[in-house]
Amino acid sequence: SLLLNVAKLVSLADALDIWSSERQRSTVIQWGNNLQQESHPDRRGRPYREQGNDNVAMRAMSYLAWSLVSGVSSLREEAERAFDSTLNRLNSDGSMTDWLEVKHRAYRKHLAFKEDDKAVGFLIVAAHYASFMGADWYSKKSRNGQSLDDAVAWLIKAHTDPESTRQASRLRDQAKIDSGMKLGDWAWTAVYVADRSHTSA
Repeated sequence: SLLLNVAKLVSLADALDIWSSERQRSTVIQWGNNLQQESHPDRRGRPYREQGNDNVAMRAMSYLAWSLVSGVSSLREEAERAFDSTLNRLNSDGSMTDWLEVKHRAYRKHLAFKEDDKAVGFLIVAAHYASFMGADWYSKKSRNGQSLDDAVAWLIKAHTDPESTRQASRLRDQAKIDSGMKLGDWAWTAVYVADRSHTSA
């Protein structure tokens, strides 16, 4: 997401205090605000429930990141709507299998699971950002009563012991953390461990 990268740039510039002037920062913020408004409408006019889980989760993460650096509070509500919409796609066992169930629609069939894994990662980072606002999105539950902790528990099982899952047959031809996926694909785990190390999750 370009918006997410701009948010990181602004955050870094703030931390290093390298803006040449307040006007320079304001110009970047206005550009980012315009980018968010122009990119928000789905190109096919679809509501969140009809968009890919990874796309909606990316919106939650990007909008929250941009809200933190820009001060646009209304984006926090939009980010939470996107977050909740994606969280509600968790199945009763904690799995998120939007792409896994339609592997033929993934840009590469053997990477369908990776897309679902990525969506959970985006939600983890969004929950991390929410903590800076004093909000606990890790405690949120899906309609099926599942949380991000349940999603992570299922992902670990799917990567390390896929035959023990209900989706074993679908997972057999999929890239996993030790076979086809890169370490960077699971970079969000560092955020998760840091955030949840004090819990029993």
